[in-house]
Amino acid sequence: KESQGRSTLRVNELLAAKEKADKEREAKEAASKLMRRLTPEEQEIVTNATEGIGPDGEILAREGADSVQRASMQTLRRGQWLNDER
Repeated sequence: KESQGRSTLRVNELLAAKEKADKEREAKEAASKLMRRLTPEEQEIVTNATEGIGPDGEILAREGADSVQRASMQTLRRGQWLNDER
């Protein structure tokens, strides 16, 4: 009975390890879908937001109560320091 109990425990440990590995694989797959390359049209939108001309206070995106202004997007330009004191 003792060896059967150890065998059951080992099987449960193996099943738990497989379940954990499966969840990690699924999480990596989901994350990789979020990190795809931008389409040329999406890249143009980003370039216009970071490099385009317009008033600093212009709202470029809004979601609910949150918004993003042109000045905030321009901090993402290459060679720019991110500065939260603005």
